[in-house]
Amino acid sequence: MNIIDMTKDKYEDWLDHSTKRQAMDRAYVNDSDKELEEERLRAMLPHLLPDGLETANHHFYLMEDDEGADVGFLWFGTIPNLPEGSVLLFDIVIKQSHRGQGYGRQLLEAGHRKMTEHGYNNILLSVLKNNPAHHLYRSLGYQVTSETDKHYEMILTL
Repeated sequence: MNIIDMTKDKYEDWLDHSTKRQAMDRAYVNDSDKELEEERLRAMLPHLLPDGLETANHHFYLMEDDEGADVGFLWFGTIPNLPEGSVLLFDIVIKQSHRGQGYGRQLLEAGHRKMTEHGYNNILLSVLKNNPAHHLYRSLGYQVTSETDKHYEMILTL
């Protein structure tokens, strides 16, 4: 497996996939409509990522297999009012066909190294309680900072 910088030709597809996934999560958490949540997210993207893939303090990576096929995607970055040295893990995705094989752990650990290289020492994330990834996060040392009946807010200090 190889972890590489996101390429321009794959950025839009992965961002679209990420937006749709996050809209589903937000609809579940907020008891709202998926289409409405997707519309809201798409309206936020130009403000969050004004320069797209080149937006300062946002980092996108791909995980590829040895033949160059996509296995997963990682996105982390900053938003206003985050404490100094903190970064938000916006999304991590492993394609369904590759789940349960340790690729999520590999991608997340590589992401931790990248975050450290960029000067971040606290990683914040939100994960649904029904998403088995929260077990992975806990196994890597993430701590729950708050929770609702549907999701956890977590932090890891590197």
